[in-house]
Amino acid sequence: GLGVAVVLAHSLGAEGFGRYAFWLALATTVALLCDYGFNQSALRVLATTVDPSSEWASVARVKGILAIVCVGVMAVATLSIATTADERLLAAFLGGATLLLSFSDFHRHALRAVGRFQM
Repeated sequence: GLGVAVVLAHSLGAEGFGRYAFWLALATTVALLCDYGFNQSALRVLATTVDPSSEWASVARVKGILAIVCVGVMAVATLSIATTADERLLAAFLGGATLLLSFSDFHRHALRAVGRFQM
């Protein structure tokens, strides 16, 4: 939270923290575009389906396609904006972390839809 931001700002300096904040904002925006209402739609589809295991494959496939699009957008942004290897590494790390968070949120919604936490 705020404490981590203060420590990062102090240790990275103004320029370093600005780069971190930029890549974090970009990765979060790309993940938001990837998730934009999809998790709630998956929750609704899986909850109203008689056999959720048959729908699970198609919903997971769509989520995978969205993830590939997000990785592509992050890759294009990284290659066109990042100027150093450290920035590319930071962009890859933050992009991967937000994508992982997106997938964990998706699985949580899907498991909530079927009323159990094992699939």
